[in-house]
Amino acid sequence: MFSCPVLTLDWLNVPEGTSILEIAESIRAHEMVGVPVTPAIMENKKEALEATKAIRDMGLKWNMLPWPVDFYQHYVEQDEFDKGIDTLKRWAELGQQMGVKYAFNHVMPSSPKPFDESFDWCVRRIYRVNQVTENNDINYGLEYVGEYDARHAYDNEFVYTLPGIMALGDAAGNGVGFIYDTYHTHCGGRENDDFHLALHNIDRISGVHFSDGMPGKTLEKQKDLTRSYPETTGVVPSASHVSRLLEAGYAGPVLIEPYNPDYFKHLKQISFDQAMAEYSAGFKYAFRREEMADENKAKFLALIRDHFLSANE
Repeated sequence: MFSCPVLTLDWLNVPEGTSILEIAESIRAHEMVGVPVTPAIMENKKEALEATKAIRDMGLKWNMLPWPVDFYQHYVEQDEFDKGIDTLKRWAELGQQMGVKYAFNHVMPSSPKPFDESFDWCVRRIYRVNQVTENNDINYGLEYVGEYDARHAYDNEFVYTLPGIMALGDAAGNGVGFIYDTYHTHCGGRENDDFHLALHNIDRISGVHFSDGMPGKTLEKQKDLTRSYPETTGVVPSASHVSRLLEAGYAGPVLIEPYNPDYFKHLKQISFDQAMAEYSAGFKYAFRREEMADENKAKFLALIRDHFLSANE
């Protein structure tokens, strides 16, 4: 499994001056594979290429290419978009030399613009972004957002399911893929349908994100920033979905997204190495919990109780 820490480095207690190779060592020590690709390293070609050799020697891989601009947000004006494309060209060219293979952007599920106008506007932009990534052998995908509040943030609902995001990609052409996110698929209300659609389009998956929801809440009450580690609350069948995608041949990044404000505060109070240990425990609990020592399993479940369940009662 190409397992990757998704936790943004800004959320973590990373000591000033910590090098990307020190971060990579911690990732390897905790049995993960993907090393974060930061905007800072994309602006330093010499450091990036030197780090690439060392990371390969460790048996690790770079994670996804960062985006310089959130390209499909309605407030991103054309000038900002064009400048972002120029930056993306530089980053994608360097990313290709580094062996970066994946990139993605969100497409938000509501807009001030009417649906048809939003669709055409997004397609034009997706085409230009995908031209850059395709030219540099980077698998580019779009992530749909199924969460109810996001779908009603503006007057006009937009695509929020896998068929919708695939339609956008098809309209832009040139093999645009998608992110399969178990939480957003659950929130979109088409969990079984969309999972089987993903299962039969493995070659278009650019990344897999998985997490669990909050128990006792309807789909409309699930919030984007009240998620838990996979298989800890019994709301989303995330590990079974991910396992079946892997069995079907998916071999790209798999990222856990334990998004929760109380947990973010906790992360600032512990060391980076401790954060990686917790994240690694999340993978083990999702897929190999029968192999976990009772003490480690109890410690992980206490973390869930203290920072996810109790914070959302």
